[in-house]
Amino acid sequence: MSENNWIPCKDRLPNEEELVLLQTKRDGRMYVGYHKKGTRWFCVTARNSTVTGMIPIAWQSLPEKFIE
Repeated sequence: MSENNWIPCKDRLPNEEELVLLQTKRDGRMYVGYHKKGTRWFCVTARNSTVTGMIPIAWQSLPEKFIE
């Protein structure tokens, strides 16, 4: 793990179906997504649908929910 909490996908993957913040290889954008069976990634959109085909290079856990 690097100092900024990004974990390279080549080093380790998150737990299957765990929502994480990921950065893609193609455009460097960040998305919230998850993977299934270690190979297929799904990104969750603002409309709560999913997009496939993303190739993440790194990921990190989402922060805890805010509680007042």
